[in-house]
Amino acid sequence: MNKLTSLFAAAIILCSAAVAQTLNERVTVHFSTPVIVGETKLPAGICDIQVVRGSSNNTILVFRAENGVTTAAVANRVAPADTEATSSVGLSRHGNDLHLFRVTLSDQVAYELNPVE
Repeated sequence: MNKLTSLFAAAIILCSAAVAQTLNERVTVHFSTPVIVGETKLPAGICDIQVVRGSSNNTILVFRAENGVTTAAVANRVAPADTEATSSVGLSRHGNDLHLFRVTLSDQVAYELNPVE
């Protein structure tokens, strides 16, 4: 019985750690205008951004707009642009379009999207 209790406690700790990591690697943003990620145009509105680790050293950011548009982009971990402890996104203007190029999470981890070829 003691082994079963220990095993159950270890499983709870592992699940809690996994959930905590997932919560830290997700951010919700509101775009006031459409934003392009890679080759996909996300509409204005609420967008959920989640960090997903691939089977290799690649990091993939998954973007889910509230209307169902979803896209993914390969990103590299980089030094944060500032030292403020807030989540943010970096946008650049190309003509009339806004392109997302950086995502910074509140724990000061920043990801820069690889350019689309």
